[in-house]
Amino acid sequence: GGLIVGALERWTANPLMAAVKQQLTHVAWNGFRFYDLIFPLFVFMVGASISYSVPRSLERSGRAATIRKILTRGVLLFLIGLFYSGGLSTPPAELRMLGVLNRIALCYTAAALLFVFLGRRALVGVWLGLLLGYWALMGLTPIRDIRLDAQPMADLASAKGETNAMVLFQETQARVTGKYDSGYNLANHLDFQYLPGRLYDRYYDPEGLLSTLPAIASCLLGLFAGLFVQAPGRTPVARSLGLIGAGVASVVIGSLWGLEFPVIKKLWTSSF
Repeated sequence: GGLIVGALERWTANPLMAAVKQQLTHVAWNGFRFYDLIFPLFVFMVGASISYSVPRSLERSGRAATIRKILTRGVLLFLIGLFYSGGLSTPPAELRMLGVLNRIALCYTAAALLFVFLGRRALVGVWLGLLLGYWALMGLTPIRDIRLDAQPMADLASAKGETNAMVLFQETQARVTGKYDSGYNLANHLDFQYLPGRLYDRYYDPEGLLSTLPAIASCLLGLFAGLFVQAPGRTPVARSLGLIGAGVASVVIGSLWGLEFPVIKKLWTSSF
């Protein structure tokens, strides 16, 4: 579809086609376009599916068997993600440990297990805790005053006469807080320090360690939507209007929150 739209835009020079073509690309960092919503939508859909599959499994097989199924599915999906990144043919140092499938696996496993053990009010509390806690960590935790991007690191290496990025990172003693730029935030710095293997953006990964937490919240949001749709006593129209209303409210809240905690897919910020 993207290729067709791109061809039409080139042939017709139509402003509408140009606008649609832009929506079929990712933003470099801040903000979002249509393409940036596809992956979160999959995570959301996984959460919605949990609301159907886990209660059925609990009823038929019991808690212990359901937990085994959840863990088995999560591990298998994570392994598929590793195989997609190179699997057994790639040395561990060059293998991307986290990616889209890996994140879906982690989100599914975490959300499904939480659903098994917690009631709905507790789940809402966990959801809020993940979003607010991630915001607090990203905004308040001091990080080294160094930007882990290609050009800033090249400039720093030239100035210091040192090419080892980890040495440059560890030698940086100044600390800052409240930074959300690419390579200049807590999530990216933690990936650089602690995430093994190949990182997608060289120094950090858009599906990294810390940003998995708010992604789990996105999965829980899908779970809540699935539970809402299944609640008895609501007509199809009421269900549709409820979901639309929640969607509009979420866009408004996310946009307002983005004034303080920017909407950034590669960080999976709480506003995003």
